[in-house]
Amino acid sequence: MNNINSSKYPDYLPNNNNFSPINTPIHKRIETFCTLIHTSSIILLPSLYFYLWTKIKLWPILIIYVIYSYLLDNTTITGDSIFRESFKIKNLFIYKGFIDYFPIITHRTIKLPPSIKIISKKLKCLPEWTKFLPKSVKKLLKILRIINERERIVNYEEHIGPRYMFVCHPHGVISFGITGLLCWNGIDKIFQTGKLKSSKSFKSLFNGIPCHLLTLSAQLILPFYRDYIMSLGVGLVTKKSILSILQKWHSVAIVVGGAHESLLAKPGMNKIVLNKRKGFIKIALESCNLEEGNDGDNNIINDNIQNGKWDEKLMSDIAIVPVYVYGENNIHNVYNTTEHSIKSKQSRILRFFLKFQLILKKFTGFTLPLVNSRSIFNYDFGLLPYRRKIDIVFGEPIYIYRKFGNKVGDKVTNEEIEFYHKLYKDRLIELWERNKSFATEWDEPLQIVE
Repeated sequence: MNNINSSKYPDYLPNNNNFSPINTPIHKRIETFCTLIHTSSIILLPSLYFYLWTKIKLWPILIIYVIYSYLLDNTTITGDSIFRESFKIKNLFIYKGFIDYFPIITHRTIKLPPSIKIISKKLKCLPEWTKFLPKSVKKLLKILRIINERERIVNYEEHIGPRYMFVCHPHGVISFGITGLLCWNGIDKIFQTGKLKSSKSFKSLFNGIPCHLLTLSAQLILPFYRDYIMSLGVGLVTKKSILSILQKWHSVAIVVGGAHESLLAKPGMNKIVLNKRKGFIKIALESCNLEEGNDGDNNIINDNIQNGKWDEKLMSDIAIVPVYVYGENNIHNVYNTTEHSIKSKQSRILRFFLKFQLILKKFTGFTLPLVNSRSIFNYDFGLLPYRRKIDIVFGEPIYIYRKFGNKVGDKVTNEEIEFYHKLYKDRLIELWERNKSFATEWDEPLQIVE
C-alpha cells in the first residue's frame, strides 16, 4: 500500500459508466437483489407493521404482538435473545448473496480454540419452541398445563474452551462487514492468503465459536425488524446483556467506535474512536477466572496461543480479539461534517447539521451520516453500498487475567483497565501494520483520533 494521503479516493464508475449495463451477469443481479433486501429491511419491516394496522381483521394479532414484544419480552435485556437465533433463516441464499456482493473475505491470523462442543443428550425439558418465550409466559403455560416437561433428545453445548469478545473497527456507516459475516451460517472453502487462512464463512474458520453481533437498543425497538435481527443472532450491547451471553459460553462481536465513528466513515479514511472506549476491558476483567501466573506459565501460555490450544488450568476462560475491517469505510460516500464544519467556519448549514447529528447521537445512541452511493441500475446516486471488497482480519487473542495482586471477584481497578487498554491498542496497531496490504493505495494510515 502506498501512503498517498493527498490522493482523492476514486469515484465509483464500473466500466466508466454511470448506469448498470443491460448485459450484467445474472449472478451479480441476484447479489444486488440480496443486498437490497437486507439493507432495506430496517425500512420495509416497520413499514409493513404499520400497513397491517390498516386491516381491522388483523388488529387482535397485532395487539398480541405489541403486548408480547414490548411488555412481556425481556429477552433482549437478559441476553436470552440469542436463543431466538434461527439457523434456517441464517442459511438462506440472501446472506450468501450479500457476502458475495462486495465480496466479504475473512482472514484468520491464528487458530482460536473452540468454545463449545455440541453433544446430544436425553433431558427432561420443555418443547424446543418454548425457548423463544419469556420466563413469565412459560410459567403461565405450565400452570395452565398447555406445555409440560418430559424427556426429550436435545443438543447440549459442552464447554471446552474460552469465550471471546471480538472488538471490531471501524464502525463504517452500518458495519456491513461484520454484519454480513455473522448473518450467514453457511460453510465455505478455506484458502490461503499469504500467511493467513481465509474464507467467506465465519463458521468455516472459527468452528465451535458461537458468536453474536451486538447492537443498540434503538434497533431492537422497531416492530418486526427487531424480530428479524434477533433471528440472525443479534443481541443488545449493554453490560447486562454481554455478561449474560458470556455466561452462556457464547462469544460477542462489538463495534466499539459507535455512532460518532460513523461520522468519520469517509472513503480512504481510517480514523477510529478508541481512547475512551474501555467498557469492554472492564467486562472482560469481571468475567475472567484466573489471576496472572508466573513467567514459566506465561511461556507455556504463549506457546499454546501460537498453536491454537487452550489449557483450562493455566489459561483464562475469556479473551479479547482485535478485528479490523479493511474497506468498511469505502463502500459509502459519506460527507464528513466533522471535518468540513471545522475547515469551513463560514458554513452555517454544515455546523447546524453537525449539531443535529451530535444531539441525535446523545439522545438515541445513533446518528445519521450524510450518505450517497449507488442504486440498483445506476452508480452515481442511491443508498446501496458500493461493490467494493471488504477484508476482515482477526488478530491474536489477548487472554485476560486479574493483575497487580487482584484476585478473581475483587473490584476491577483502573490500573488493570489501563494496562489492558494500552495492550489492546498496541495489538490493534500491530494488526493494522501487518495486514495493511488489504488497504487500497488511497487509504490513509490508521489513526486513533479520540
